[in-house]
Order: sequence, then C-alpha cells, then structure tokens
Amino acid sequence: MLRKILGTLAGILVAMLVVTGMDALSHTLFPESVARSMDYADIAAAIAAAPLTAKVILACGWFLAPLIGGLVATQISNWPLSGWIVAGLILLACVANAALIPGLPVWMWVAGVVAPLLAGLIVKGTTGPA
Repeated sequence: MLRKILGTLAGILVAMLVVTGMDALSHTLFPESVARSMDYADIAAAIAAAPLTAKVILACGWFLAPLIGGLVATQISNWPLSGWIVAGLILLACVANAALIPGLPVWMWVAGVVAPLLAGLIVKGTTGPA
C-alpha cells in the first residue's frame, strides 16, 4: 500500500515538474507570453498575445506531464491505476484553467481534455491490465 501511495505521489510530482518545465520553455522562447500578474485577465491577455508555437508548447506539456508522470508512478507503484490518477489530476487542472482563463482558444480547451486522456491510455497500454 505504501508503495502505491509513494509511487503515485512521485508521479504527480514529476508531472508537475514537466508542466512547469514546459511553461518555462514557452516563456523563455516567447517572453511576450508571460503574464504581468496572476490575475486571470492578465493571463488571458498574455495567452492571446503569445504566438501559436508558445501555445502548442503549453499543450504539449499537458500531454507529456501525465505521460512521464504516469510512467514514473506506475513503475514505482507497480499499480496501473496510479497512471490514471496522475492523468486525472492533469485533466482537472486543464479544465480548471480553461474555466478560469477567459478567451482561451477552443483548440486549447480540447487539447486540455484529449492530451491527458491520451497519455493515460498510453501509460495503461505499457503497464498491462488495471
């Protein structure tokens, strides 16, 4: 049981680091995509000003985070459900962001749902039956 908990927590931590890293990459390559504050209107304005490539990098993070975090979780925990837990948390974060940030492009809403689910399916496929 402890292995399942620690493996899942490790996967969640790795997923958070991947999302943060992809955000940092996007902001480094495209400084105009950095919000001036944590106000949702400022975040929306920064996203609107960001080039498509910056947005794609963010969306790639929404896929890579549950993929890498889920693989770490399932390898440590030896429990296939831990990958789905990681993917589910990233999915919830994406949905929350989409709901809170006004004017987010529709394709980003879709990517925020599809990417974590696709990553969860890939992780499940590498670990066998749940």
